[in-house]
Amino acid sequence: DGRVQGGDVAVEVQVTLEQAARGTTAQIAYDLVDACERCDGSRAEPGSDVHACAACAGVGRVRAVSRTAFGQLVREQVCERCGGEGRVPSDPCTACAGSGRRAERRTLDVDIPAGISDDQRIRLSGRGHAGERGGPPGDLYVLVRVAEDERFVRDGNDLVTVVDVAAPAAALGTTLSVPTLDG
Repeated sequence: DGRVQGGDVAVEVQVTLEQAARGTTAQIAYDLVDACERCDGSRAEPGSDVHACAACAGVGRVRAVSRTAFGQLVREQVCERCGGEGRVPSDPCTACAGSGRRAERRTLDVDIPAGISDDQRIRLSGRGHAGERGGPPGDLYVLVRVAEDERFVRDGNDLVTVVDVAAPAAALGTTLSVPTLDG
């Protein structure tokens, strides 16, 4: 049916160990191709019409026939005039030059769940590049990077730290204060 799903977008966000342990909200900014707001993706200047492409008769594809030593070779390809849409605007949109799509910068607050690991991805459906010819948008993938902490090493869901203990105290037993995420 000619509809093409939009591409996916990937963005990276860095959080501290405390934020990863408790969960947080991170603000991300990313660039994507979205439907033009002026023409709403129709490719036509508001108030003008869109009509069938004369080059492909509204089909969106054209056939090219060439003669070879073995007979005729028929190739079908996307119509260059309408880009496969089958329809062309009588007056192209001035904001997007008749493409129906524009690059724009988006800012989004993303919930980072508690206990997230380094290099884990969060998928947000439908937040990627706009689809073509009525296709659905792609997805946004947020790659979470957990910054190293000078006090702890993370081992799965455990935090490990090194505490210096004097040999006599270790031999006889003692009580020590150790750092935690809470202080």
